[in-house]
Amino acid sequence: MTQIARFGGLLVVVALLPCPAQGQVVETKEPRPSVATTFRDLTGAIESGRRLTVTTTDGVTVRGRFQGLDVSRLFIRTGDGSREFNESDVRELRRRGDRLWNGALIGLGAGAAGGTLVGSNRPGCGGESICGAIGFGAGAVLGALIGLTVDALMPHDDLLYSGTKVQSRRWAVEPLVGAHGYGARLAKTF
Repeated sequence: MTQIARFGGLLVVVALLPCPAQGQVVETKEPRPSVATTFRDLTGAIESGRRLTVTTTDGVTVRGRFQGLDVSRLFIRTGDGSREFNESDVRELRRRGDRLWNGALIGLGAGAAGGTLVGSNRPGCGGESICGAIGFGAGAVLGALIGLTVDALMPHDDLLYSGTKVQSRRWAVEPLVGAHGYGARLAKTF
């Protein structure tokens, strides 16, 4: 009965929500483009010292920390010193995410806590500390492996800038019929 009452209450709340009148224009904010196409679009989007991966138009990948940005140049600090990239030479700019070890640490902590609880409350253990210790060790190892695996499967680099313009490509298949035969033509437009 309580589920029916909750569902009925939810329906009443939804029915009382205001909705725009017919013909009324509802203003929405334009979302910021997820991937910048110019360095000007990146202004203020990158924190100082943030780890970046720059891929040049030649296919060279350079990793470093963000130092600065102006209208046409990007400055990063690498292990070899400062580097400068012109906008025309950058194919991709990615913000590097977190490292894998933090997933392992989170999993280790959660697994150790869970393993200790399960081990110490195991039937037949009688509250002995050895059962909790075994649970702690087994849970920590299993949790670390699970945390590492989950963190490895998650994307870690966010694409901030793409210097290559996305081109519209279209494939077309056209029938060819003539006096001496028939066929098809495959055409790709850029």
